[in-house]
Amino acid sequence: MPTIVWTLILLVCALGLFVVEILNPGFGLPGIAGIVLLAADVYITARTVQEALILGLIAALIVLIFLVFGARLLSKGKLPKSLILDQAEEDYRSSEDLSALLGTTGRTLTVLRPAGMAELGGRKVDVVTRGEFLEKDSLVEVVEAAGGRIVVRACQDPAQPES
Repeated sequence: MPTIVWTLILLVCALGLFVVEILNPGFGLPGIAGIVLLAADVYITARTVQEALILGLIAALIVLIFLVFGARLLSKGKLPKSLILDQAEEDYRSSEDLSALLGTTGRTLTVLRPAGMAELGGRKVDVVTRGEFLEKDSLVEVVEAAGGRIVVRACQDPAQPES
């Protein structure tokens, strides 16, 4: 095959790998492979160092024009349908609704300084105080539950007399 055919094949493959890198960002392997293919293209085509520099600049210019054109298409919303979420998740919640725990009591499983673990309603949950430090096995009451944040305060154990 003539050199021009190999040159065009390598150039098209390199540009294709750049497109893959843009649409599927990650480790950068397709982008690195595209750069290697462009360098191989210049190496195969050039006969002198001066010619290699000129071809390298031309290849870089072609890639730059291609990337600018692609960026404009992407910014105008002309993305492939596989990259666009076409329906919203209706029942999605970023955190569990823990407002049912409001007012419940339980025991701390760890020292709260001011955050730690407690058992509330038979469940182990992350809790936080409003700045107080509480010992392990302290009786606590939920005073605030918003999103995934549960705020507790120490309360008196009804089985123990006040001292």
